Formats: sequence, C-alpha cells, structure tokens
Amino acid sequence: MKHDQITPSDVQNDPTNPNWTTPRSYGVWKLSPADTGKQYRYGNYPVRERELINEFGSADFIALYLNKSSAIEHVNSLNQLKADTIQAVVNK
Repeated sequence: MKHDQITPSDVQNDPTNPNWTTPRSYGVWKLSPADTGKQYRYGNYPVRERELINEFGSADFIALYLNKSSAIEHVNSLNQLKADTIQAVVNK
C-alpha cells in the first residue's frame, strides 16, 4: 500500500453533499477488457465509480488515494503495463 493510499472505511460522506467524501478521495477502477479505450480509470470517489458503472455496466474498485496525482500515477502505470503486454504479444 502506498503512503497516501486509504480504504473506503477511512472516508465519510461529506455533511454538505452526500456525493463527496471527507477527506476528499480519488479512486482507481478497472473496466472489463471488452470495453474500448483505457481499461483503468480514476476519479473522485464515489462519484466517478457511479459514472463508470452507468456508462460501462461495471467497474472493479482497485485503490483509493488522498491525492489525485497518486491515483493518476497508478492508472497510468496500469494502462502502460497493459499496453506493454499487448505489444509483447503482438511482437511474438
């Protein structure tokens, strides 16, 4: 677990808006491989999760961060790993 990675139990609903959390948090999700585009996505937790489920039918929760930059870094590394794996298979 990274230093700023947290769990959903570490956040609470914001009293002024139930769509937000306190502290503010950013999630990382995996979409099914059949979906087009980037397989891994990030966004504000839990709002982005609901948006991904509405758009793609499901989204597997992977991690939750206090910092947006950490969520972006995690998603970029996962998407790059997927791209590298696909390229390796293509090059065989």
